[in-house]
Amino acid sequence: MDPVLFGIVFGLAMLYLIVSTLMTKVPAPIHVPVVKAGKVSDFYYKEETLRKKLPQFINVEGERVNMSDYVVFYVHGESMRKYKIHDKQLVFMKPMVCVDSIENHPVLVFRITNPEPNDAEYKLRKFVYLIDNLNNVNWAEIYEQNKERINLPKEEFITQCANKAKKEKDKLNGKIVLSETFDNKNNKDCYSLHALSTVYGRVDYSA
Repeated sequence: MDPVLFGIVFGLAMLYLIVSTLMTKVPAPIHVPVVKAGKVSDFYYKEETLRKKLPQFINVEGERVNMSDYVVFYVHGESMRKYKIHDKQLVFMKPMVCVDSIENHPVLVFRITNPEPNDAEYKLRKFVYLIDNLNNVNWAEIYEQNKERINLPKEEFITQCANKAKKEKDKLNGKIVLSETFDNKNNKDCYSLHALSTVYGRVDYSA
């Protein structure tokens, strides 16, 4: 074989071998749904593409936890930083079959009602209290029952909740979730209301 031709063929063969080796080491892209930790009005594409394998198991306080029963989300935003959930982390959510009884005040994933096209469809909020309905709700009583975890003065909390209830009353029927989120712009906690039916699940782990 002509030496020049041999060199070309050999070079192409080596290039193919190198590319093939690299391709076997790069994981296939994984599309993970995005969850907003912040204002619902902030736009984030509904999926994040990752070039890494998701863990099948994680170690939690020395215990090996199987992740096969969890839904994985990619976080955008810092409103859950008090609970060690940060921007660009992954959170592992256990879907909740029965949401009538929410215990231990978890961070929850909610479905966003009527999201914008291509916008993320989920949001993170910290559970505070479950309200039977918005008829004759007593915000002062709710404050007194939960004041150890409400980080606003009583009157500010009551005013904030009453205004949101008035605004959302026609949209919220049945049981209502009172939740907390951190407003990074104003550096304070905010409280909001959600239909219980929009709860998707609880966040158990982040990484």
